[in-house]
Amino acid sequence: MKYKIIYGNHHSNAVQSMDTMMMIKLALLELGIHADFEKNVQRGCVNIIQEFFTDEYVEYIYAEAMHPNTQIILVVTEFITGSTFNDFSTLVKDIKGGYGDRFLWRNRYENFKVVASLSTAIWTLSEHQLVGYQEICGADKVFYLPHAYIEAMQTVRQREAKDKNIDFLFTGSMTAYRTGVLEQLAEEHSVVATDASTPAHLREDFIARSRIGLNIIQYEGWQYLSNSRMHYHLMNHSVLIAQQCEYGCDLGKYIFIFDQAHFVEQCLNLLEQTDTQQKFNEKCEAFKHEMPMLPIMEKLLDMSHSA
Repeated sequence: MKYKIIYGNHHSNAVQSMDTMMMIKLALLELGIHADFEKNVQRGCVNIIQEFFTDEYVEYIYAEAMHPNTQIILVVTEFITGSTFNDFSTLVKDIKGGYGDRFLWRNRYENFKVVASLSTAIWTLSEHQLVGYQEICGADKVFYLPHAYIEAMQTVRQREAKDKNIDFLFTGSMTAYRTGVLEQLAEEHSVVATDASTPAHLREDFIARSRIGLNIIQYEGWQYLSNSRMHYHLMNHSVLIAQQCEYGCDLGKYIFIFDQAHFVEQCLNLLEQTDTQQKFNEKCEAFKHEMPMLPIMEKLLDMSHSA
């Protein structure tokens, strides 16, 4: 059985989704499975595709899925909110940017349901979304894929403390709330912010030079941690501080988490401590021993092909 990871349904060669795709690719490799990146669906193979479907792509994938022995495993990352994705209007006031485009998310949700009906299995990357997806697609078809330890995902060699020249680093899309937090930290410290389109070689350079990475909520009232960001920092022994959210994450115990009201103050305090990196390295070692990917992926494939 051949596995393929499909990226053609994403913009710009799926740069913004590459962390997830690489995690899956390297997780399969732990089992000795070589999963190729392919732009288009490969007939007669198991095609792993992360959700993002236009109307035209739905027509395409529907036709391809009809070919014999062609399987689809759908990877989902969005939040189900009623009969759409990502409707946070009751939680966040005056929401702007991508999450404010209600037509886009309703359309993506409807297209997701079509592709889900064609899929052998569905993998969600959020433990909090498992039940929601199971209610729509069936409990015997939807499974949770944790962000677990994979040795090959450690790509950054951290600089010695004396050679680090960035105090705080944030990687991700910018919002007014995030900008406000970063501006407070930048009053007396070196701060670098990058967006999701930043190429890997630049992000790795920034990570190696940074004393502290930041997981900042998108909006006031935001309820979810970013397990993808936490995973990247953990894999690379990059100190990460997150704001407390209503919904935790199974990676939360391996990073530093502080309440939102005193977040900036706690960031500055942690920066001044001389043993912060050592404490975080201990958390990384615990993560390595407590959440190895190999048995997780082995079990996930068994359940997916039995669905």
